[in-house]
Amino acid sequence: SSKSDRYVMSAHRRIPFAWCAPESLRQGIFTSASDVWMFGVTLWEMFSYCEEPWVGLTGRQIMIKIDREGGRLERTEDCPRSIYALALKCWSHNPEERPKFREIIHLLSELRPKEMTASRGFGEPGWLRLEANDQITIIEGGPESSTWRGQNKRTLKVGIFPSSVVTAAEEGAPPVGTPRISHPIRSSFLHLSHGDIDPERGWGSPDQKEEKTTKLRGGNLSPPSPSKSKQLLQLARLSKSLE
Repeated sequence: SSKSDRYVMSAHRRIPFAWCAPESLRQGIFTSASDVWMFGVTLWEMFSYCEEPWVGLTGRQIMIKIDREGGRLERTEDCPRSIYALALKCWSHNPEERPKFREIIHLLSELRPKEMTASRGFGEPGWLRLEANDQITIIEGGPESSTWRGQNKRTLKVGIFPSSVVTAAEEGAPPVGTPRISHPIRSSFLHLSHGDIDPERGWGSPDQKEEKTTKLRGGNLSPPSPSKSKQLLQLARLSKSLE
């Protein structure tokens, strides 16, 4: 940082130890980079529901923790991992490695939690209660998991729920994580099924395995139209020629 971008605190001033960067605690130096560190702590506070950072530790203990031992505040249960990853960048020990605020603004817009809609009511004990069309902010969840965590924007309650009871924000979209297309047959672009939000336009089963291709010939699956079959065959031949 340039000299115009730094402030050296004079003696006998109160210091907010729990929010300060290592260089601020060591030398009383405050810069835009140390402000970024503080922002990371503030971000942590937001998702911890205003818990006090490093509660119970003295200023000296905090300095040893973050400067010598490399300790960092732990991710809270309701903080998305992507947001916590940003906080960790803000807490880089080297001030030069911390993101600039203009970068943080861009990153936050990209990391905004997804909004989903409850496709039906759900009220199992111990789970997040949902009513049809409730808007849910996703805290934790992905295609690999059948249990997600989020906040019901109507009740403001936070909890876990089955991913199968929510859909993407777009009207008519299928539940997130629902297979839409089968894996291609080995060494080709040929698929045994395609899903669609309109059942009339879909065919086959997305979980169909390549080993069961005989079922397609046996009529247990609805094959694509002749024109689609011709296109898929051409793609399969193209794939084979590229090997």
